[in-house]
Amino acid sequence: MYSPVAEHFHEPGEQVLQQTASTSALMVVAAPPPQSPGGVTMLEQLLDAALIKAFNDYEAGLKDVFSLITCGALRKAADVLLSLSDWLLSHVKELGLTSDVESMHQERLELWNNFNHCWLALFQAQKDLFDSNLRPGQELISRDRLKDMGNELVHLNDTIEQHGLVDYQYGVWEEQIIDVLEECCDILDEALGEAEAVGSRLR
Repeated sequence: MYSPVAEHFHEPGEQVLQQTASTSALMVVAAPPPQSPGGVTMLEQLLDAALIKAFNDYEAGLKDVFSLITCGALRKAADVLLSLSDWLLSHVKELGLTSDVESMHQERLELWNNFNHCWLALFQAQKDLFDSNLRPGQELISRDRLKDMGNELVHLNDTIEQHGLVDYQYGVWEEQIIDVLEECCDILDEALGEAEAVGSRLR
């Protein structure tokens, strides 16, 4: 049993995206077709190569999201992060993330840390930028979009919860992420309420 994520949580922004050994972190668990006399079938090679490429693309995409967050392009960062999350959480079995292999545990733990810190950093940036004067290229995520992201993440988590990959350090930190998301929504709601109050006084 892994320790609950709350015991290992760090504030977003304190973490730096760590390099992971991409190919060694993968373990294809689907049963391959019968092997050729040479020992490895062409189909197995193609499946492995395709999965490794997709995983490398995922990691590169996650780095792009961190860069977008840093420059304040939060709407674009949100779109890319949600797409990456859909891919990762839809392929936990193929990536071998549903089983604990001791030799790969640390690398996979870093994978989940990077994923979770990316979500937390996005919403922390939303909070930080809200009271700032936005520069060209910087943009906040709308309240409706925030809600959609939360609903989509919960939906994706429902598909992996049976594997014990939700709200533990080894998996998605759903509770932590949704808490920060709700804080972002509360800030927007409060600002909207204040704007409506000012508008009513001016009428």
